Order: sequence, then structure tokens, then C-alpha cells
Amino acid sequence: MTKIKIILFLIVIFFLPTMVKADPTAVKDSLLHELSLAKTPQDSIPLLYHLYDLAGRTDKRNYNNLLFNAAKRCNNNKVQLDIIRNTCNIYTSSDSAMAICQTDAELLPESDDQKETITFIKVNRISRNARASSEADKQKMLQKLIGEYKQTSNADIYENVLRLYTLCIYLGSSTQGELYTEYLEKLEKLIKQLPSEGRHALPNLFYTQSAIIYTQNEEYAKAIAADKELLKIIEQLTKDYKAQGRIFRNFDTNYYNCYRRILSNYPALSRDEVESYYQKILELCKINTTIDNDYHSSGRPLIYYLMASQRYSEALPYLKKYINAPDNTRSRMQLLKLLTEAATAVGDNTTLLQTTTEYNKMLEEYNHLKAAEKYKELQILYDVNELKNQNAQLELEKREAEIKSSRTVIHITFIAISVLLFLLAITCWLYYRTKRLAGSLQRSKQKLQEEQHVLLQTQKELTIARDQAEGANRMKTLFIQNMSHEIRTPLNAIVGFSHIMAECAGNSGKEDMANYSQIINANSELLLTLVGDVLDIAKMETGEIKMNLQPCSLQSVCNLAISNVEHRAKQGVKMYFHTDTPSDIMLLTDATRLEQVLINFLTNASKFTNEGEIVLSYSVDTSNQEVIFSVTDTGIGIPKDKAEIIFERFEKLDSFAQGTGLGLHICRLIANMLKGKVMVDTSYTKGARFLFIHPIR
Repeated sequence: MTKIKIILFLIVIFFLPTMVKADPTAVKDSLLHELSLAKTPQDSIPLLYHLYDLAGRTDKRNYNNLLFNAAKRCNNNKVQLDIIRNTCNIYTSSDSAMAICQTDAELLPESDDQKETITFIKVNRISRNARASSEADKQKMLQKLIGEYKQTSNADIYENVLRLYTLCIYLGSSTQGELYTEYLEKLEKLIKQLPSEGRHALPNLFYTQSAIIYTQNEEYAKAIAADKELLKIIEQLTKDYKAQGRIFRNFDTNYYNCYRRILSNYPALSRDEVESYYQKILELCKINTTIDNDYHSSGRPLIYYLMASQRYSEALPYLKKYINAPDNTRSRMQLLKLLTEAATAVGDNTTLLQTTTEYNKMLEEYNHLKAAEKYKELQILYDVNELKNQNAQLELEKREAEIKSSRTVIHITFIAISVLLFLLAITCWLYYRTKRLAGSLQRSKQKLQEEQHVLLQTQKELTIARDQAEGANRMKTLFIQNMSHEIRTPLNAIVGFSHIMAECAGNSGKEDMANYSQIINANSELLLTLVGDVLDIAKMETGEIKMNLQPCSLQSVCNLAISNVEHRAKQGVKMYFHTDTPSDIMLLTDATRLEQVLINFLTNASKFTNEGEIVLSYSVDTSNQEVIFSVTDTGIGIPKDKAEIIFERFEKLDSFAQGTGLGLHICRLIANMLKGKVMVDTSYTKGARFLFIHPIR
């Protein structure tokens, strides 16, 4: 009889996925019937999990309690910890409920899974308390947390994760700028070091939060990387639950949120990736009504796809339709930016004028918010430095007291030894020799103490100088980045409005207005290039720029470089791309930085070539495993004695020519980061030829 029941139960479980589509109520009733027949708590756990996966939010709480009690009766610690984490996720707004979860977890036997669960609950409790704290309390807590983080480190990795996660929570509640992302990256490295049995809930929580933060900060590559890590976690959970027989556990919404967020960061995606993620969203819409409703109510996945594909005329009506949708309130600024871009691309000046005004207003508010965040970051750093100085002063006073005490002990000891030697002296000769020896030792000791004092003082001065230099360098970087952002915004506005003014001018003055607009565009482009070059150099020299190595088409990169620069060629000068390589080459490199080197070479050539041609080319040296890019012109050429000097910062052959003297220096920095090199081909005498030798990886 028991075997028959087991067979019937397996048959029901096998056909449940089909039944649930037809009649969910019947499936639930069937599971409840099987649950009533379960004889042991262990037998009821799979059935309760099925009911939990099928239940709504309210019913999930009830099944959570039933699952926890069943697991407790059969001493199944793994299930108990899983249910505790689920309960914590449900009651994130109630500190008392989460406190009960923490107590339940602490009563279970110690393991990596148990430690992670306790840390997960503490993180959620701290996050909830941080949201309820005043700004003044947050600042005090931040000073304390940063000071403690720089001074101490615990042996237990979960305590270190909790300490750093707490710092990120309080820092993120005040600012989401570079200081915050710096600590997020440190937290990610620490989370990756967690033991495999205790690395489930924390990575999920971390990558969900970091993907949202990086997306809001328009750090596209970091946001995509975080979401890809999150997708790996979801895929692993899907496999694990399938292996456990949890056939009703559905992650469609989780996949959809990741795909949509990745698609919103399309500037860092290839065309094939854009197409792949959009198709995955469409497949989810076919099988999930909730996702399909969100797709059609917000319109964002389609908008991102059309903008990423540069189908601006198709994207424009959808942007107008969905920009005021209730589901897009938080994404309004991003959609305004996309609407401005689409209107500019199709020449819809009416929409552009309306949208630019509103977008600039929101951008101004956003800039004020970012400026306030920068100020908070600087204030936090200043407060931490003040705290460090106070601690250093206390430490110095403590050491001085210890030295004074040591001197007293030494003096007493010396007197005692002298008295003892005097009492034990038998002859004057022995007394005299002992006295000389003691004097010599005292002088040596005093000299050593003086040298030690000088060394300690020198060490303190070097430490202070190092801290000041690091602080000055950090302040310089923050200043350059902030000023770069502040300059770009008004320049973009000037260029945009000058274009609109030129388009809206009457026929009589339209030609003059167009010329003025071109002059404004050219000078704005020059200034933006200067700002971008200065910022790039600052980031490269401080190691903030990392190479994003991916396979890319060399012909596509070269054609794109030509299209970006060919308008700068002087009248009568022909600029084109040519290569003797019969087929396209896929090279593992950072396409953006490779393109930047080629554009700088082409821009430099266009300045000094008044007639003739400028040719971009590349060849493959299979023997040395190198790709050699060249930009050849028929311009004024470069003297051999200047072939190396021109790659130095601010070096220019013609001081009256446009430019900052930074472009070639940036080319060399990028080449070094890609393990390549740039140089001038001094054997070419009909003009100038610049070479970029890139290794084949």
C-alpha cells in the first residue's frame, strides 16, 4: 500500500507543471491532500515548498512558519536557515521581526551557512536602521566606521564583510559618488572570498544593489558586470531548485529585471549582445503575463533596444508615448535624455526644444545633487583625517609618557647598580675601571637614544608628508573630475542651443547663423577635447581606467575612426582607410581605447596636412604576433630629433597650432596599458607616419 502511494505521488509531481497552467487551484488542492497523508515532518517539507512557491505574498508567511516548524522537528538545519532568510526578506521593514530571525539563526549549530545567514540578517537590520537615522547621526556613524575600518581587521571574514557592508550602507545613504563605489569594489572582493557553503544570500543582495547604483551613476560596464554576476547566481539557483524537485520555483521576473537593466546600459554592449538580451525579454513576455504587462506599460525595453540599434525615427514616437507613463517616473530623466538624442538625430527641432528645456532643468537639479554628494564626500574625508590626527596626538602623548617612565626606571636602575658596584669594589683600580666602563655605556646609550629619536621623528615627518601627498592627489582627481563634468554640461547646452538658433533663423541670416554655429561647435569641441584629455590623463596615471578587453572588428574600428575625424580634414585633402589584409581581423582589445588612439593620430595628421592625403591602415605581423596600425600623411613631417619628444605631455612642434599637446601623450599611455607601443616611422620622408604596434593576445 505504501509503495502504491509513493508511485501515485510521483505521478502527480511529474504532471504538476502541466496541471498548474490549466488549474492552479486543483494543483494546490492536490498538494494539500498529499500533505495530509504525509507521516513524517521530513516527508512534508517538499510538499510545503511546492505550496510556498505557488503561494502569494500573504500565504507565503504561513507556509514559512509551517516549513520552519517541520524542519525544526526533524533537525534539518539547512531548511531552517533557508526559511529564516526568506522570512527576513518578507519583514525587512520590521526590526523586531528580523531580531527574532537573528535569534533563531544564532541558536542553530555553527557553520558557514549559519554565519552567512546571521550576517545577512544583520545587514538588513542595519540598512533599515540607517534609513530611519537622521543626517547628523549618519555622519557621526560614518566617521566612526571609516576610522575603525582603516585601523582594524578581524580574523573572521563574515565580521569583516559585515563591517564593510555597514560602512557602504551608511555611505550610500549620504552619497553614491566615487567614494561609495570605491568601498563597493572592496566589498565585492571580500564577498568573493567567502566559503562556497556560505556564499548564497550575500552575493545576491550585493549584486542587486550594486547593479542599481552603477546604473544610476551611468557606469555602464560596472552595472552590466554586476548584473551578469547576478544572472550567474539566478541560473545556479534555478539548477539547484530543479535538482531539489522544486518545479514551481519561478525566476522569470528576476531574469527580466536583469535583462532590462542590462539593456538600459546599452552603450557598453555590442550589437549582438543588444539583440540577444532583447530577444530574451521577448521570450519571457510570451510565457509570463506579468512581464508582458510591464513590457507594454513602461515601453522601456523596446525604447532601449531601438536606441541601441540607432533606430531613432522608430524610437521617437515610443519615447513620446511612454515618457509620462506612471511606471517610468523614476526613469524620466533617462528617457528625457534619450528623447533629446533621438530628436537631434532625426532633426525634430520642435521636440528637441521642448525636451531640452525640461532635461536641462532636471540635469541642473541632478548636478546640484551630485555637487552636494561631492561636498559630503570631502567633508567625510576631512572629518576622518581630523579623527586620525587626534588619535595620532593621543598616541604620541602615550609614547612620551612611556618614555618618561622608562627613563625613571633606567635612572633608578643605574643608581642601584652604581651603589652595588661601590659596595663590592675591593680596590681603587677595579673601582676606577668599573666607573669608566659605566660612563662609556651611558654615552653609547644616550647616543643610541638620540639616533632613535631622530629616526622616529623622521618617520613621523615622512608619514605626514605621504598622507598629505595622497590627500592632495585625491583632491586633485576629485577637482578635475568635478570640473570636467561642470564644464561639459554648459558646453553641451551651448552647442545644442546654437544649433537650434541656426535652424530657426530666417533665410536672410541663416547662412551667417550656420557659420557662427559651426565656429561655436568647433571651439566647444576643442575645449571638450582639452577637458577630456586632462581627465583621461588623471585617471590613467592614478590607475582608475581599466582596459575592457573584448574581441572587436578592426575594420569596424578603423571605419568608425575615419568617420569621426574626416570632417576635420582640410579642403583638398583626402582621408580614407586602406588595408592589404584580405579579410577582417578580430582582435582582443579595448575597442574604445584603440579607437581613441587612431582618432588622435588622424586628428594630428589633419592639422598639419594642407594637401595630398591621409591614410589609415593596418597589417598583421604573424612572426611577432603583432598588428601594426599606421596613419600616413603628406604634411609637414616630423624632424628625427623630435620623434620621441612629441609624445611628452604638452609638447607641440608648432606652438601656434590648435591643440593642447596631450593627444600623443594619451596615445602612449593607452599603448602601455594595452602592452603595445606607439612611435614615429622616421624612415618615411614624404610627410609623417605614426605607428601603433598592438600585440595579438
